[in-house]
Amino acid sequence: MPTLRPVVRGKMPLWHISSSFCQVQAKGTTEAIDYNVDADLAQIQSFAKQFADLGAWQLAGKLAAQGNVQLGKDATVVKAQTKVDQLVVRKD
Repeated sequence: MPTLRPVVRGKMPLWHISSSFCQVQAKGTTEAIDYNVDADLAQIQSFAKQFADLGAWQLAGKLAAQGNVQLGKDATVVKAQTKVDQLVVRKD
């Protein structure tokens, strides 16, 4: 079961979101959020199969991402760096 817990540091909370397949840390304000994500693609796919038919495709690999989201009145801007190690995509 995923857990969500805020850790307050100064004026901006630091959020830790954790599950068996993904860990997220995020902090910021209502206008800007900085985040880091580490995820296991095979475990995400296994979890997602509860909700969607993913067919015969199989994923594996480790995803790491970090970035910033700017939430403006008229636009949302996302800047990110993402890395996937040992990526495997196959059709059974």
